[in-house]
Amino acid sequence: MSRVGQVLRQPGWVRARDVVLVAVCAFMAWQGSAVVETSPGPRWAVLVSMAPGILVLPWRRARPFAALVVGLVPNLTYWLLVGAPESLGILLPVSFLGYAVGRWEPSRRRMYAALAVGMAVPVIHEWRDPTISSLGALAAALPYDGIATVAWLLGAYLRLRGEQRAETEARIAGAERTRIARELHDIVAHGIGVMVVQAEGAAEVLDRDPARAGRALEQIAQTGRSSLVELRRALGVLRDDPSGAAPSTPLPGLDRLDDLIESVRRSGLEVDHESSGTSDGLSPGADLALYRVVQEALTNTLRHSGAHRASVRVTRDAGGVAVEVVDDGSGGLDPVRPGGSGLRGIRERVAMLGGQVEIGPTAEGGFRVLATVPVPVPHG
Repeated sequence: MSRVGQVLRQPGWVRARDVVLVAVCAFMAWQGSAVVETSPGPRWAVLVSMAPGILVLPWRRARPFAALVVGLVPNLTYWLLVGAPESLGILLPVSFLGYAVGRWEPSRRRMYAALAVGMAVPVIHEWRDPTISSLGALAAALPYDGIATVAWLLGAYLRLRGEQRAETEARIAGAERTRIARELHDIVAHGIGVMVVQAEGAAEVLDRDPARAGRALEQIAQTGRSSLVELRRALGVLRDDPSGAAPSTPLPGLDRLDDLIESVRRSGLEVDHESSGTSDGLSPGADLALYRVVQEALTNTLRHSGAHRASVRVTRDAGGVAVEVVDDGSGGLDPVRPGGSGLRGIRERVAMLGGQVEIGPTAEGGFRVLATVPVPVPHG
């Protein structure tokens, strides 16, 4: 898109404001050039030198540095050859152009070059000002023209604030995407893993025991429906649903471990479950994280280890709440292999809660996942 097109695509109120700004600067330039004592040279020449810096103002957002150059070069040339008019007709445009460079110039090199030029402009302007006759008068006048430099600094400050805010938003969005991916992985991987195991079992007994195969198919359907409900619930929580139609099913936690374990048992894996203590004081996030740890560990046991038995133990002590899943399989997944997104998700979940994770084979040849999450000690 052309620069003219970018300017014309601005909202109507922005274009109207630029027109007013150009008109105000042009009026001040016209009025200032009428004062012979502060406007060296012919009046028409003064106005011609100021005109580019005024007329280029609507393009200051699209091409900040180029607009500043177009605005300054004719004026600096006139100041050095003839003298610098004492007029707000050029001070205001240069200030707006300096602000635009600090705020919108994409190139840092050009942005800082503009600052260097902007710091020299007041000196040149006041040095060539016909009303300045001494070094003291020059020093007294410089802060007045330093407004353009202050405008640049303001624009650069707002730019920095905007970049920091964008980086923070991107970091938050990235963390949210990771959380969503982890949540969906846990839901989908567990449901599909259980259904695959059940389907394989149904296929093996279909010819010799149709009734048993039918029960397995019913379990597949039940698991699919349960996973679908949980998936819809998760999507409803993860997105902003203004219609209010998102499912209101609460997030799963340790109190729903029995349902999870029962679904795994129906897939043919014997699971022992033992709990001691209470999970009181555990935040909803920590409760969900520990539930997902057990879910992921049992899913891996079903899909990868060839185990016949697993045990799930939940304990509460002074260090917090711990969940431990141990199976008698062939060792499960390699805990250091980068491809295990489920195990990586376990580590990420628990790490965000300040907890600790131990994952690896046992001395007996099985596989063990242990996750501990601290729980604040209640006061009073």
